[in-house]
Amino acid sequence: MLSMNKQPLISVLIANYNNAKYISGAIKSIYSQTYQNWEIIIVDDGSSTDNSQQIYDMYVDEKRIKVYKNEKNHGVAFTRKRLIDVANSEYMCFLDPDDELTPNALEDHMSVHLTHPEVSIIYSRRYLCDEHLNIQDESRVPHIPEYKSSFTLNDFSDEL
Repeated sequence: MLSMNKQPLISVLIANYNNAKYISGAIKSIYSQTYQNWEIIIVDDGSSTDNSQQIYDMYVDEKRIKVYKNEKNHGVAFTRKRLIDVANSEYMCFLDPDDELTPNALEDHMSVHLTHPEVSIIYSRRYLCDEHLNIQDESRVPHIPEYKSSFTLNDFSDEL
């Protein structure tokens, strides 16, 4: 593992809309990473029916976590574009607010990228869990609807 001062910064981007019930778990999973040179950027997409703001207030750290807000709900595509625009790193990872990362996720992804710098998009194993994070299903292939392009999927899992 690279020392933190030699690790490239990774921006973990979270588009949140009324997911206060889960977002704390997503944030904690980032703090638990073996790869430590990260920042969290959250764009709240007009949450109004939950206590998302109180959750943000518990974690806001001027150096590592930044929270932005859309004045009204614009949808996930608009909000993800805004996340990219405010990110401070050339390396970015989208994390849905109701998902959590395994402790070595960022380290594994960066290792693959540094070994294969020609790779633009890296995905990981997906675990479908119940609300208590008990694994219900597992897939090595990202969920991509049939009508969408799946790009060219290369499997670098033997390097992880």
